[in-house]
Amino acid sequence: MNLAGEVIGVNTMILSQSGAFQGVGLAIPSFMASTVYQQLIQSGKVTRGWLGVSIQEMTPELARGFNVKNADGILVSQVEPNSPAAKAGIRPGDIILEYNGKQTKSPRDLSMAVAETKAGVSAKIKLIRDNRVIAMGVAVSERPAERLARADKPQPAERTADRGKLGITVSDLNPEIAQQLNINIQGGGALVTDVQSGSPGDDGGVRPGDVIREINRKPVKSARDLQAIAGNLRNGTTVLLSVIRQGQHLFLAFDLS
Repeated sequence: MNLAGEVIGVNTMILSQSGAFQGVGLAIPSFMASTVYQQLIQSGKVTRGWLGVSIQEMTPELARGFNVKNADGILVSQVEPNSPAAKAGIRPGDIILEYNGKQTKSPRDLSMAVAETKAGVSAKIKLIRDNRVIAMGVAVSERPAERLARADKPQPAERTADRGKLGITVSDLNPEIAQQLNINIQGGGALVTDVQSGSPGDDGGVRPGDVIREINRKPVKSARDLQAIAGNLRNGTTVLLSVIRQGQHLFLAFDLS
C-alpha cells in the first residue's frame, strides 16, 4: 500500500533460499489484479488476448543482421499457424515497433499489451520488414490452452560437418531426430552436436541441440549447406542464424572474428 492507504500491488510470493522469509517479497501491480478479479466476477474465468507469435528482444547484433539502423522494437521469431498474427500476415523476422500506438521497447511491453486486449478487438501494429515500415490490423483472439514443448535429447546423425569458422559441429537432421524434436523434416536443417568453447558460435549463444534452419537469411537444408555458406563468410561479418531450440524458433546474431 502507499502512504494514502491505496493498494498499489498484490503479493504473490517471497524470495527465499531456505524457505523462511528473508525480507524480499514479489508482487504484481494492482491494476493487473483489478483486471483479473473483474473478469472473474463477470464471467467466472480469466481470458487473455493472444497474437500467436514468439518474440525476442532486439540486440545491436540482431539489428546489424537484419540491416536496420538501431535495436528498437521486438523481433518476431515464430508465428503460429492459423493464429491471429498469421492471418494478419505477420512473419518471422518482422520487427514490431508499436502496438496500438504505443512503442514496444521490450518483449514484456508487447506481451502485457496483448494480454490486456479483449478477444475480438482489432489491434493496430506498426512493424519493419525488409527495411520498410508496415502498418496492419490484427484481430486478437483468446489465448488457447498452453502446450508443452518436448525436450528429448536428440541423438547425433551419422554424417557431421567440422566446426569451421563458426566453431560448431553439425549433423544432418534425420527423421528420427526430427520426431524427437517435434520438427517438420521437410524443412531440413543442421543439428548442432557440439560448440567449441570461446568460438564465435559459443559467444553468439549457439547451443548443442539447436537446429539451424537459416544462415544470413539463406535456407539450410543439411550440414553440407551450412558448411558451404559459412565457409564463404569473411571475418567481421555479422552472422544471423534462424534456429529451433526445444520446439521454439529464435534468431541469433554474432560477429565473425
